[in-house]
Amino acid sequence: MADGVVVASTTVEKFIRMIAAALLEWRERFMLKKVWFDPYQMQAVAQRLTRVGIKVEEYAQTIPNLTAATSNLFDLISARQLVLYPDAAMRQAISLRSSSKVRAVGGSTS
Repeated sequence: MADGVVVASTTVEKFIRMIAAALLEWRERFMLKKVWFDPYQMQAVAQRLTRVGIKVEEYAQTIPNLTAATSNLFDLISARQLVLYPDAAMRQAISLRSSSKVRAVGGSTS
C-alpha cells in the first residue's frame, strides 16, 4: 500500500511539473497575461506559478462559471473564430457540426 502512495505522489508531482513547465514556455512564446485555475485541482501549480511571476486567479468550476466558459467556446466555434494549434483530433472534433445542430463528441461516461 505504501508503494502505491509513493507512486501516486510521484506521478502527481511529475504532472504538476509538466503543467508548470508548459505554462512557463507559453509565457516566453506568447503574451500570457494570466492563468485561471480551479482552486480545488490546481492549487500547487498556482503557487509555483506565482513564485515565478505568473499572474494567477482562482476560477472555481461553478455552474455560472462553466456556463460562461462553454457559451464563449460555442460562440467562437459558431462564428468560426476559434484559433487552434495544428492538431488533427481537435480540428476533427470541432468540425463535427451540421447545419442544424452541434453534436457533442466525447468518450463514454461509464
